[in-house]
Amino acid sequence: MNLKHLHIVGISHHTAQTDQRASFAWTQNTIRIMSHALQQQSWMKEHIILSTCNRTEIICMCEQNQLLQWCAAQNMPPELTYQKHADTAIAHILRTMSGLDSKIMGETEILGQYKQAIHSGYHQKTCRNKLFHLLTRCVHAARNIRNEMDIQVHSLAHCVFNQINHHWPDIKNCRILLIGTGHVIQQHLHYRDKLKQKPACTILSRNPQTQQILGQSFDVAIKHIDRLSDMLETHNCVISATSSSNYIITQSERLSCALKKHVYFDLAMPPDIEPANDSCNLYTLDDLGYPQNQEVSIVKTEKLITAHTNNAIQELRLRAHTDLIDAFRKNWLHNAETLSKQLSNHPEKKVELLRNLEIKMRNIHQQLFIKTAPNTPKENQCSFQYAKNLLHTPTMHIKQLVATGDPTTIKTLKLLIQNTSSTRELIST
Repeated sequence: MNLKHLHIVGISHHTAQTDQRASFAWTQNTIRIMSHALQQQSWMKEHIILSTCNRTEIICMCEQNQLLQWCAAQNMPPELTYQKHADTAIAHILRTMSGLDSKIMGETEILGQYKQAIHSGYHQKTCRNKLFHLLTRCVHAARNIRNEMDIQVHSLAHCVFNQINHHWPDIKNCRILLIGTGHVIQQHLHYRDKLKQKPACTILSRNPQTQQILGQSFDVAIKHIDRLSDMLETHNCVISATSSSNYIITQSERLSCALKKHVYFDLAMPPDIEPANDSCNLYTLDDLGYPQNQEVSIVKTEKLITAHTNNAIQELRLRAHTDLIDAFRKNWLHNAETLSKQLSNHPEKKVELLRNLEIKMRNIHQQLFIKTAPNTPKENQCSFQYAKNLLHTPTMHIKQLVATGDPTTIKTLKLLIQNTSSTRELIST
């Protein structure tokens, strides 16, 4: 895999505000359309599209210039986008998967979203080869990072209820109106169930009849969205997370409740609640999740990510140059087989031939700057087994050299390994 073809272009909470990201919060249908359009491009090799409430990214193997031109054609503003490529792209993927790049530090949902994007890319045949193997390797590394990091992880629901407690220290006095029935709302219902003092809740849905099981599971009433105005009069906290492309709560509806204390949490992308210049408290995704007093843990996690990034890069370089190692081993063993045949015809020359084998390997050690000398053959040692044993040290050394990615080193290795006079004739007698 050539890392120079690995590119990421994205928009996230680091580069754009909530209203700016709203246009790029692509639905699954939009992702399929965009993915199909990318797949038709001759310069695109593999890709996936990751779209969450806080980021939209195209992760791909392609030519960078054409990708940027395509993104510009999709009206992705250059001033709001970021670009990552090669080594920095792998580090970014691991930071994202591990939750360190998330708005809510360490949150676990992003890893599942990444896996879903990989799964979709595989089934749509847009990510099945080198990129697929890289991303699955990163998923495994991200799990290890999460197991080792000691960042205090909080869910989105924790952050929301923490703010609710700030406004209503006795949370029993708060009546919460939940708009939507998706996984975000269900996450908040699960969190509410763990509280010692449970606030009263009502759910608004476009299809309340189909959501009765949800209501029974959490012991909450489910009403039709048409009753929004009435519900705003009887509830003082609103948590909204729908997939609507239009505002659920307009500015006029908010202003009509201005005399009543309301706190709004808009967790949707695009936003569900229209902003208004009033005294109402409105929290968006940009207002939640900033880490506090976790600097030491963050530094430790950054070091973990750096280590795993380096390991992944070295592994990819090895995969990209397995032909070097295979050529070396194949040629050496070919000549070892020739030696075995010679010994069967001339057993009296065994000591001489094995010694010659040792000398040839010693020469390879010198060319590869290996400080240790090859093992001397033991009495009555099998010639072919001895030849295989001699392979271990130079093979490991070649892997280490290839993992550095230094072009000069790789060129030198190719000259040594692929040159017939240096390989096929290693065991001439």
